[in-house]
This record gives sequence, structure tokens and C-alpha cells, in this order.
Amino acid sequence: MGKLGTIFGIVAAVLAIVAAGLSFMISGKRVLYEDRAAKLATTVVQVVDKLDQNSNSGAKAAVSFTVAEGQRNGTPEDSLGWKKFLEDPAAFDASLGQAVTLSGKINTQRDTLAKSLADASTGLGMDLDVKELRDLGNDTGVGTAVASIAGHVEAVAARDKAMADALVKAAGTINHSLDAAVLSKREESTDADGKVVKGQFPCVAPLEDFNGKVKGLSTRANDYADAIVAAIRGVSKHTWQADPEKVKDEREYSGALTSLQNDFTDINEQLALYEQAKKEVAEQKTRISQLMEGVEEAQAELRDVKKDLTKVKSENLRLKKIANIDEGAADGPSQDLAGEVVEVNEQWNFVVLNLGRKDRVPENLRMLVARGDKLVARLLVSKVMGKVSVAEILPEANVEAVKVGDRVIMPKEQEE
Repeated sequence: MGKLGTIFGIVAAVLAIVAAGLSFMISGKRVLYEDRAAKLATTVVQVVDKLDQNSNSGAKAAVSFTVAEGQRNGTPEDSLGWKKFLEDPAAFDASLGQAVTLSGKINTQRDTLAKSLADASTGLGMDLDVKELRDLGNDTGVGTAVASIAGHVEAVAARDKAMADALVKAAGTINHSLDAAVLSKREESTDADGKVVKGQFPCVAPLEDFNGKVKGLSTRANDYADAIVAAIRGVSKHTWQADPEKVKDEREYSGALTSLQNDFTDINEQLALYEQAKKEVAEQKTRISQLMEGVEEAQAELRDVKKDLTKVKSENLRLKKIANIDEGAADGPSQDLAGEVVEVNEQWNFVVLNLGRKDRVPENLRMLVARGDKLVARLLVSKVMGKVSVAEILPEANVEAVKVGDRVIMPKEQEE
């Protein structure tokens, strides 16, 4: 028994020593576990603090932990402390659940924003991968994508402004009023909470109106061009410089219009000449009418002369035979008598000479008509007036047609 007691004593001593060692080890591990739990709790609180910034989730107030001196002696440790874990596990789990929920919301929001940005970039003509926008492990890729979207949005805004300015300027060119504000400002309304809500750009109706004005201008320009082409092809009496094929050509029409202006100048000059010609024709008609009146009077006189011509001839011959009158006497015409034909009447076969009583031209005087060195016809004076005389064209001696301006001379001898 003594030996057995000794053995048990030794075993008890060993066990006590082992228990003390284990207690010391367990106490050390407990400290390590507490420190580890404190770091985890602190990290969770820091994560929630970061995620809750500007999110207005309220999670930051519900998830808290503060490492305090003597925390293993009962010092409060907030929602993630040991006491909360031991005394109210449900509240502890709820605090952690809020952190998880906040992380999930942030993740969902990130994915939604990434997809929205990708969709917006597609609508803007870009090709961004939504994975790059969600990839937190590649800060450079995300930054590049965001910068690319921002640059593209800026370029699109500049393009829209340039287009709006160009539209306003174009509208002014065609005398159409287009308000620049309708192209740059969005419609606004107020929701139930009194917040201003942006709507569409009120540009559809003004742009449709502007489009109608442009179409009208285009139609009018085409109608003008068609009218010009039809005029060029219709007025065939004028030799046009303008090419009708170039009038509608947007690259050639400028030269065609210059040629057309030259054509109009030529036509205007031709019209002026035409008006002058009309005036001259009217004056010529008046002169012809006056001449016709004189011719009619001469014809009447000629008819009277013809009636008495035979009697005068017979009486003249009779008197010459009786009185033996010498036709070359001093009171007769000079041998070098000469004149011109000033009027020709082919219908009645007579001419008017610029010789009359002042030249001592007697009736029944025979004259010769010459043109240059050529004999044209023979005349017989039938009526003598003050400055002119009327002479018949003798048909039997008519070589050529007598014309105004032909010379008239007296032959050396007069035929009976």
C-alpha cells in the first residue's frame, strides 16, 4: 500500500504539473484567440466604416467594436465584443449580418453601375467590357475605362454643341429662327417629393420645323433649276453659253450661273437692238407711206400725162414741121445735160429724175440710162416739173432693170 500510495502521489504530482502546464498553455492560447477575435472585429468595423461612407445605410452605427484595456476583465466591447457574443448571440449575428448585407448592396450597386456604364458606352459607340469595370484587382484597367468614357462623353458633348451651333447658323442662313436653348436644355418636372426630374430635350418639334424649311428651300431651288433648264432648252433662237446639264450639278452650277448671267446680258442687248430696230422699222414705214402717197400723186399725174401724150406728140411734130423748129436752139437743153434716177416704179414702168424746168428739160425729151460704162435703158420724158421730171422706160430699149442712182444723160441726137 505504501508503494502504491507513493506511485499515486507521483502520478498526482505529474498530473498537477501537466495540468498547470496545460492551464498555462490554454491561458496563452486564449489570449491569442482574444487578440485574433479583436483584430477580426476591428477589421469588420473598418470595412463597414469604409463601405458606409456616403451610402447612408446606417450600418456603421450598428456595427461597432472598441479594444479596451482589461477587456478580459469585463470591459464592454460594443456589438462585436465577447460579452455581446456570449450574452446576445442573435444581436451579434445581426450586426455581422448588416455588414454582409451592406457588402452585398455595395457589390450589387457596383455591378449595376458597371453594366450601366458598359451599356452607355455601347450606346455612345464604344466597346467596354463590363468585367473590366467590376475588376477591383486591376485599378489601371478600371481607371482607363472610366477615363475613356469620360473623354468620350466630353467629345460627344463638344460634338453636340458644334452640331447645335451649326444648326442655328444654318437656320439663320435661310432666315429661319431656331432657338439654341431647345437643343441644349432638357425639360424639367417635379416629382412627388418636390425634386426636379430631368426629361427629354424639347428639340423634336423645332428640328422638324427646321427640316420642313430646308425641304421647302430644296424644293424651291430645284424648281428654279428646272425652270432655268427649261428656259435654256426652250429658247432655241439664242446661242446659250450656259450648259443646262451643269445647272443642277452642285460642283458645276457656279460656272453655269456665271455663263447664264452672260447670256442674260447678251439677250438684254439683243432686246435693246430689237427695240431700236422696231423703232427704225416704224420710221421706215412712215417714210414708205409718205413715198407711196407721193407715188400715188405721181401716178395720177402720169395717167393724165399719158392721156395727153399722144396729142402732145402729134401737135409737137406738126408744129415742128410747120415752124421748122430746131430742137437744138439756144432755149433748149444743153448737150451735156445729165442727172440721176431718184425713184423707180416698176409697176407703171416709169422713173423720176432729178431734172426739171430749172434744167430746161422739155417734155418728150429722150434720155439714156447708164451704169458705169454700160447702157441700161432709154427714157422718154413725159412730165416736167420744177425740180424733177417723170420719164417712161421705153421697153424696146430696156437692157437691164433701172435702179435708183443710175446716171441719166442726153444722147447726141434725138430720135423722131
